[in-house]
Amino acid sequence: MHAIAVPVQKLEFIQLNQLAGRFAVLKRKAIASTFCLSISQFDI
Repeated sequence: MHAIAVPVQKLEFIQLNQLAGRFAVLKRKAIASTFCLSISQFDI
């Protein structure tokens, strides 16, 4: 049972890492877009 549980935990860990990575990218894009918006507002 333990031998089966380890790969599953590893898979879940990898999926969590991928989700965290995607979230970080989304967050970066959101920050960049709000930053660009604030700059364009200053230009006007």
